[in-house]
Amino acid sequence: MTAPLPVFSLLEIALRVEYLKNIPKVVTAYDNDDLGHETARALQQLLPQATRLRPQGQDWNSDLLQRLYTDQQLHQHQQPDFER
Repeated sequence: MTAPLPVFSLLEIALRVEYLKNIPKVVTAYDNDDLGHETARALQQLLPQATRLRPQGQDWNSDLLQRLYTDQQLHQHQQPDFER
């Protein structure tokens, strides 16, 4: 069972958006799916200065797991071979 998402009042959301409008560089990161694209478009309308980072794969977790796997493979190939 997943935890419920926090519920914010419209006032809380408006205050947060107003705060972010005063920050010159906002970077967002959403999954590479329909919901991620929709969220990014909506936020871009509210915060034109926002830049979106996209994962190379479907989502950020997949990208991080791939990076971990690649780093582990590289590390294994760099280990000296003492088993001879």
